[in-house]
Amino acid sequence: MLYFIRKCLDFALKMLGFPAQHRFMCFRPHILPVILGLCLGITIHMMFAPFLEENCDMGGYNDKGVVNSKQSVVNNKLEKAAENENDDFEARIIKPLANISTNIDRSASRPKVARPRYISTELGIRDKLFVAVLSNANSIDKLGVAVDKTVTSHVTKTIFFTSEKPKLIPNGMPMVAFDDRQAEMLPVNVLRYIKQHYAESYDFYLFMTDRTYLRAEKFMKLVEHVSVKEDVYMGVPGMDRTICPLEGGVLISQSVMSAVLGQLDWCTTHIHPDNPSVTLGRCIHQTSQRLCAQKAGEQTLQYFHLEDFDSDTDLDRLKLDSEFNMSLVFYPMPDDISHYKLHRYFCYVDLNETRAEIEALERDIVDLSENSPGGKDSLSWPLGVNQPYKPVNRYSVIQWTYFTETHLYLNNELSNIQEISGVDRQDIADTKNMAKLHLDKKYHSRFHIKHILNGYRRFDPTRGMEYVLDLLLADRQHQNTETVKRVHLVRPFGKVELVPMPYVTESMMVNIILPLNVNDVDLFDDFIASYARACLQNPEDVRLIVAFLYPSMGPGEVRSRDQFARAKALISDHNTRYDTKGKLSWKALQNVVSDINIVDELIGEFQTEVLILLTTVNMEISVDLTSTFFNRVRMNTIKGKQVFFPMGFWQYKPNLIYNKKPYPSSVEVGQRLGIFSTKSVDHAGFYISDYKNARKTITHDTARSGDIFSMFVSYKNLHVFRAVEPNLKLKWMNLMCDPRVDTEKYQQCVTSNTEGLASQHHLALLIYEQRHEVISQSGKPSRSGDSYPRVRAAPVPIVQQEMEDGPHPGELRVHQANLGPAHDTDPIAEGMIVMGNKNRA
Repeated sequence: MLYFIRKCLDFALKMLGFPAQHRFMCFRPHILPVILGLCLGITIHMMFAPFLEENCDMGGYNDKGVVNSKQSVVNNKLEKAAENENDDFEARIIKPLANISTNIDRSASRPKVARPRYISTELGIRDKLFVAVLSNANSIDKLGVAVDKTVTSHVTKTIFFTSEKPKLIPNGMPMVAFDDRQAEMLPVNVLRYIKQHYAESYDFYLFMTDRTYLRAEKFMKLVEHVSVKEDVYMGVPGMDRTICPLEGGVLISQSVMSAVLGQLDWCTTHIHPDNPSVTLGRCIHQTSQRLCAQKAGEQTLQYFHLEDFDSDTDLDRLKLDSEFNMSLVFYPMPDDISHYKLHRYFCYVDLNETRAEIEALERDIVDLSENSPGGKDSLSWPLGVNQPYKPVNRYSVIQWTYFTETHLYLNNELSNIQEISGVDRQDIADTKNMAKLHLDKKYHSRFHIKHILNGYRRFDPTRGMEYVLDLLLADRQHQNTETVKRVHLVRPFGKVELVPMPYVTESMMVNIILPLNVNDVDLFDDFIASYARACLQNPEDVRLIVAFLYPSMGPGEVRSRDQFARAKALISDHNTRYDTKGKLSWKALQNVVSDINIVDELIGEFQTEVLILLTTVNMEISVDLTSTFFNRVRMNTIKGKQVFFPMGFWQYKPNLIYNKKPYPSSVEVGQRLGIFSTKSVDHAGFYISDYKNARKTITHDTARSGDIFSMFVSYKNLHVFRAVEPNLKLKWMNLMCDPRVDTEKYQQCVTSNTEGLASQHHLALLIYEQRHEVISQSGKPSRSGDSYPRVRAAPVPIVQQEMEDGPHPGELRVHQANLGPAHDTDPIAEGMIVMGNKNRA
């Protein structure tokens, strides 16, 4: 039998193509039993497999018990798998239950669902931290001010609470003073105030006294890493585990605060007569059943108790204490001077930590760049700042502005040379000073800067301001030998901050004030006709008051005729035709100089809470643009917060920019068709209440010589918002400059007239055409070497101004510094410097 099996296996292996020597190895005594075992196991498994399956699939049989085809079995299995996979996503038809009516009464009244205004309210998103500082009338002006200056800017909300009104209230400090004069009731009164105003507004609440120094920025980071779902009662552990002392700060979560506010009556009846910490601690423990803990989640509150702290002697010793440097809360502070000195020390500590983090990140960037495409050569300077802007074509190249220490060259398209003044002077001085600090640090104060030979600057929208300086230096170590070095500086963008503004609507009426001079009466016909089409024939919520500005008259002088008679007749006719109901009126004014005088004369025509728009007679009014412009005035003018000064598009003189008549009836916006009047402040949007508050800060003489824009800028309690407004189109007109105003304002008017005449392109074409006419009329050939003969130009009036230093622009002399260094070698390129951002008032 064994011989027969061996022959069969030999024949099977031979048929499979195994060589004879390999077949002989299979029949060795220690291999043959293995092969036989495998064959026997496979055979037995095939015989008993159908009887051992747990799930019996009858998909292969039909209703009569007959076996279906193989394809039908496969289809049944695929259908069942698909049904099981998509069972949760299939739509199901649910039959209505019996004896239940499904008819809906559509005429029945249903309550309206009132949704909140902000999505954060609907989603239950709260602000992070509310800080309640418990103070008293005697320390609020010193210790309270110190806490306000060091804490308020880093947390979400801070309010100071006292049991009586102090004699001196610090300016700008948010404070609530209770009238009961009971210091022991102060913690409970604070809880009542929070219940009325901020019960559901914040995730965490911090209670502290004005004798606590808090590293607010790091404490805010600690709070941000604590889960809002936890029941937090965290502070400095005291003698009693149920109480956290107020001087060390008490932090509770929204859930604990809700429990406390729900049982506030119990807290009112259990007040400690001497210790506010006991009153607050008992209240929190009784209502929330929580114990005072130093840890919340994975965060631990580090604190340091100051005993007889003297900032002059103890601070040098405590600097070496690691526990002191890692703490976030310090108490009790003896006075406000110690508070400020401690804050100054930790500002230096935080600054050094930030610099160390920046250096570590720069090293990481350099190390990781080796594995990036291009290696270290792919890095851009400065590290961590965006790469310079790459122009798409020659039209998008950012130009550099050349400057010296005294003048700017080709600063814009309308000026060739401009004396440095104001913020430009300060900006260049800061740049020069930063370059000096860099050179002193690198060369150990070896060089002395004489002056700037050449300077270049540009604004890169992707990274910030860039500067290139060629500095003429004197080498102190080599007998003040002159040398030139080039320094590249970058002032990168700072952190972008959103300015919070209140919610405003577009439902406010716009009261338009139109000052009209005698010389502009001819333009009033087009203005009132377009105003009637856009505002009177359409439901636009506006009101127009025309201020007729009569020229001043001498004593005994009688006006022969009324220059505004036609304008008054037009207003009367439109009132009759459209039934304006008092929304179109006029008022005669005399001997007014500035726009402040005009508003002062008309202020009695308005109520306190009205929106004013000051405009000019050359404003183009149309149905499509005016409504959008008025809505933008409503949105950008915010009562008590912001005034709006739009910059409109000033049209160039039509006969200089168009080749043939008829000229377009509307103002076309284009690069060579006009200019946005950045220097004009004739259009203004403000509220009467804000105007009255700002008007109190200036004198009568200042009101006659100044303007509304300067008044609001000097007021400083309002945000002055200026923006380009493409829907404010201004037709060209010749401005009549009043010589009674101050010199600066008069010069600005003359400059606006000059710049608003035409572009340099059109003026150059005009000069070119005039030269051709001179040649054709004279009939004389031009001289050799000159394409066209020189013609004597008409004198241009120039308003003289006093110069601070240096020659008059008309007598400008060329200096060696303006032409670059008189050296054979090029400037030596120095290391590139990153300039810090400074907040300017």
